[in-house]
Amino acid sequence: MEGVRVLVVDDNAVNRRVVHEQVVALGLRNGTAASGSEAMEILRHAHELGDPYQIVLLDDEMPEMDGESVAREIKADATLAAAVLVMLTSGDRWQERERLGDLGFSACLTRPVRQSQLMNALALAWSRATGGREPVALPSSGTAVKEAHTLRARVLVAEDNIVNQALAVRMLERLGCRVDVAADGLEVLQMVRLAPYDAVFMDCEMPEMDGYQATAALRSDASSRAIPVIALTAHAMVGERERCLAAGMDDYIAKPVRRADLERVLARLAPREAPAPGVPSPSNRDDRGPLTAPVDPLALSALREAARRTGGTVVHDLCDAFQRKARDCVQSLRRADEAGQRRLVRESTQVLRTAAERLGARFLAWLCLELEEMDEQAPAERSRTVIDLLECELARVGAQLRH
Repeated sequence: MEGVRVLVVDDNAVNRRVVHEQVVALGLRNGTAASGSEAMEILRHAHELGDPYQIVLLDDEMPEMDGESVAREIKADATLAAAVLVMLTSGDRWQERERLGDLGFSACLTRPVRQSQLMNALALAWSRATGGREPVALPSSGTAVKEAHTLRARVLVAEDNIVNQALAVRMLERLGCRVDVAADGLEVLQMVRLAPYDAVFMDCEMPEMDGYQATAALRSDASSRAIPVIALTAHAMVGERERCLAAGMDDYIAKPVRRADLERVLARLAPREAPAPGVPSPSNRDDRGPLTAPVDPLALSALREAARRTGGTVVHDLCDAFQRKARDCVQSLRRADEAGQRRLVRESTQVLRTAAERLGARFLAWLCLELEEMDEQAPAERSRTVIDLLECELARVGAQLRH
């Protein structure tokens, strides 16, 4: 997908800038528009110049001309109709997926959009537009068993506990899997629309929507009905496995998760065929851009070299201290923002920005600066959006530091 041209259309300057940076960081060529009418002008001018936009990211709620209206106009214009459309929304529009598909949308992303989600959505939509492939279901019991480490299975881990999440991800990656994570059932439903997963490892007890409810939703939809779901549960009691199977899950693993259990389940997965030449793989992570990597590569290299020289203890302690301090700052930010205390918001943001800059977490620092300089008359939704993005980016920074 490198070099594909993407247009971000959003009337909110902060949201537009964030997505712009994410798109550029993926190695794509990006343009922006602040309204639907401006977007149509840009699209038509680019076509006239012989360098059209191939993907358009549309905010669903814009004044005068919303995302759906822009989509209709794009698809009604023969010179622009080939563009791949992705909707950006602040609310869950899962129930409207068929209608949005009829309008020409290939994906719908709920803000705040994580870098990995955006990458997966764009890669999968582009793959479909250029002749992608469908997910593979579990083989029958008569299918030959494959060694787990040769599978390269694409799996989704649904787990709200960060420690359990990290352990599962690390074990699966060591077994050769490509792993994405979801924090609750609602996020699972969003992510299975973005990538062709070979299996979902589903924690049974999660907030918002638990594993049983998420599995029921997957089984009720024809597009996700065949995806194997493996239950992860802390209840190793008699009858628990039967309960999971009755809920529509395909297998069961008791916590704490053991490597042998994962190998047993992975051995039943059929390996995915290699993509056709020229078709991008959604799991190819690209950290070329200046803001893609949560922590600046040079800063991260210096940290790792220091850890090597010192045995790691001091550096690990510093990283742990940063993450604890950052989490406390985000909590303080959220409380102050909800109370309308702008002075406290700025003070907490300055503390976090300083720490992020010293660490080399540039995108985190940039988000802090956006919040720090935000006008006091700005809508409350705008500051909440930036704080949500801060929290997501902090999780990315923490994940990179742990590795």
